[in-house]
Amino acid sequence: MTLGFIRETVAGTEKEGLLEAVERYGGNRMKPEPKTGAEPEVNIPKTFTAVDLMNREFPEPRWIVEGLLPEGLTLFAGPPKIGKSWLALSLCVGTASGGHALGKIPIERGEALYLALEDTARRLQSRLKMMLNGEPAPEGLHLATKWDRLDEGGLEQLESWLLGWPKCRLIIIDTLQRLRPPQQGNRGLYEQDYNTLVYLKTLADTCGVAIVVVHHLRKGSSNDPLEEVSGTTGLTGAADTIWTLKRDRGRADAVLFSTGRDIDEAETALRFDKSLGLWTLLGDAEEYRMTHERGKIIEILKQSGEPMTPKAIAEILAKTRESVQFLISKLVEEGSVEKVGYGRYAYVHTTHSTRSTYSTYSTYSAQSEERVSESKCPTLTLLGLESQVE
Repeated sequence: MTLGFIRETVAGTEKEGLLEAVERYGGNRMKPEPKTGAEPEVNIPKTFTAVDLMNREFPEPRWIVEGLLPEGLTLFAGPPKIGKSWLALSLCVGTASGGHALGKIPIERGEALYLALEDTARRLQSRLKMMLNGEPAPEGLHLATKWDRLDEGGLEQLESWLLGWPKCRLIIIDTLQRLRPPQQGNRGLYEQDYNTLVYLKTLADTCGVAIVVVHHLRKGSSNDPLEEVSGTTGLTGAADTIWTLKRDRGRADAVLFSTGRDIDEAETALRFDKSLGLWTLLGDAEEYRMTHERGKIIEILKQSGEPMTPKAIAEILAKTRESVQFLISKLVEEGSVEKVGYGRYAYVHTTHSTRSTYSTYSTYSAQSEERVSESKCPTLTLLGLESQVE
């Protein structure tokens, strides 16, 4: 019913006539009057009141990985060959086996589907052998290397698969590019990006599962991690949760940035241990950076063998004097460094100082190995057979 029709119907009527029109053509009525062919169909949108909303009880979001991966749609982006696919597959293995994520966080057991659309079955088998490390493959892990695009029946295939496996908790699509519809020129790119993920988000919300879509970062860097995701803001706008994984080439540690509708914005430090072949959770990224940088300061003072100024240390680390002075003050508080004379500092040779700073970082590997052994978590490696680390 159009606004013009309503105005024509009620124009010039008295109060009683207006009430009669509302009862006849819309509003709250107990029994609708029989329609005639000449009467237009009335479709009043359904709403709810704020009182009704506040009286409802909603369940808390369900977590696949506590604090990191809730149900809904997650966009997981990172540069090529950094290890996104290894991390994604490990989440599926952990979910299907009821194991651990990142070597530490327990995962509730459930069915998992991994669409490895850039892999062959042989390479996927090789990766699983390395991850399982002799353990039997979990029966709840389902795999596919081919899937139709979303606009060619792929979405319906996902719906049908979920009907057949109602206990599924996690679906990972690796990568988005292999499943998304081809872009139609340069017009409406935002709309195309947004709609691609909205279809998947709706499916995740309806079925109560987590769907993770693996994607890439654009070239260049930005102060805002969301701006580094390749494509338009339609992708990040449609997703419930966004992850970005970044690390400097040649370094073992990485930072997983996460934000979303149901999680707080955070940066989590991860580390790849070559002896274990495992992405491991280190903790809050900022705390880890400070611990790592404090360890570097201690190492510089140890190698120097004589007191140094914060300025001299800052020049070696390529950092500002102020930032180094702040870190030194923390080291002085914990007894790892002492002030010697005016503006100079020296390393304190004590067992406590070594354990509390630099060696804490260097001995993390042994602690991780013991923890992983106790939890029987499958090994995850980035050093693939074919030099693949994606």
